[in-house]
Amino acid sequence: MTASRIATLLAFVLMLSVIVSGCGSAPTASPDAEPDPTQAESSEAEDTLTAPSEQAKGQIVIWAKHDLSETDDGSPGLFFKQRIDAFEAATGIEVVYEQIAWDQLATKLALAVQSGGDVPDIVEVGSQHIPSLLSAGALMQLDELLANEAWVADLNSNDQVACTREGKRCCVANLVRSSLTYYRADEFPNGFPATSDELLAAGEALKAEDAFVTSFFAGKSYGAIELNWGQFIYSNGGRIFDDEGKPVWANGTTVQVLEFGRELLANGYIPEDIITGDFATAEAPWIDGNSASFRGGTWSFQFVPGLSEDFAGGQVMVAGGIGFNGNSPTVFLNSENWIVPVGANNPAGAVVWISQFMQPEILSEWSQVQFGIPTLGAAVAQGGFDDAFYASVSQIIAEQGKFIEQSPYYEASLDALAAAIQEIMLDPNLDSMPRLQQAQDEILNKYWN
Repeated sequence: MTASRIATLLAFVLMLSVIVSGCGSAPTASPDAEPDPTQAESSEAEDTLTAPSEQAKGQIVIWAKHDLSETDDGSPGLFFKQRIDAFEAATGIEVVYEQIAWDQLATKLALAVQSGGDVPDIVEVGSQHIPSLLSAGALMQLDELLANEAWVADLNSNDQVACTREGKRCCVANLVRSSLTYYRADEFPNGFPATSDELLAAGEALKAEDAFVTSFFAGKSYGAIELNWGQFIYSNGGRIFDDEGKPVWANGTTVQVLEFGRELLANGYIPEDIITGDFATAEAPWIDGNSASFRGGTWSFQFVPGLSEDFAGGQVMVAGGIGFNGNSPTVFLNSENWIVPVGANNPAGAVVWISQFMQPEILSEWSQVQFGIPTLGAAVAQGGFDDAFYASVSQIIAEQGKFIEQSPYYEASLDALAAAIQEIMLDPNLDSMPRLQQAQDEILNKYWN
């Protein structure tokens, strides 16, 4: 996924009437869950490629975002292409692969399922899309299909939060990633600020050096809520959705966060164009050397030139979130998940694909290509996750990681909130609370009333 694709995170608003799916109703995950990416015990399952059953043979259709024409060593596209080739050779199952843009996968799948059209046998989607696909009736329940797969017992709590609803499995999480703050060690010799007040103080000091204290994606897109504003809201003790998935952001806790954002902007501690620009605009001040830190994710090594080298050399360090008013900091969690759509022609073949991809050696390598933490303890035990980067990431995820609460109208809701926040940031005279209430009421009236 390129930075430009991340920048075009456009929500889909395709929710028809909620269809009862094989995986149960819309999720009601606990908002206080803090999954530990390494807590699962390593399984004893052998790393073998088992022969498919007669039922599984034939062909499977896979949809994913990866570009199979990539040729660089360590690129996700090349790895995925090699995995397809190895799978076909080992199983005799033909793979028909279709690359679909990250922000279009869930939309296309939901429309295909609801229209009765051709659907793939397996799709890789981000955890953000699971609630909407559930409400669209697009996800097949996987408990029975995976009943004989020993590795399922080794999946950690991140998978449980992302992929189980009312005790039923809707997907399989293969890795988890988190948002991170990257900072220049020489600008923060005592470490990155841990609280909102400390960040404001650092902003004032860096302003004297003609530098921004930080940069982050704060545009008119649900990605801005995931990577920035949502973290701040949780770090101030707030919530975005209630247990039914209804928005509950219109309150004083959110207003406090936005006043903090306004102070950063008004004092020149952050660049204004991160409010109006795309994801690449948020990275530019860091790349140009004008910002002492930036908010990205574990995936940023793939997109920001020189970042991994500077981290390895000690010039760059990583930190988690910042706390507000004595509350603990939070970082955004995201998982990549395998799903089998309702209407798949070869679900048995899809299970063979999933099971072989979840072999510890394969999953370990895949997770490192994607700069994520595997969801299987046995894959973590393969090694490669004990260097400084992964050690820091694992600790941050375990202590601060949080999936945004689930909602069947996740993208549409967060888009509405992002649009409201953008207006509030750009107009210092706009009263925050009425605008937040307007956005919340729009979603409630459109989807619940």
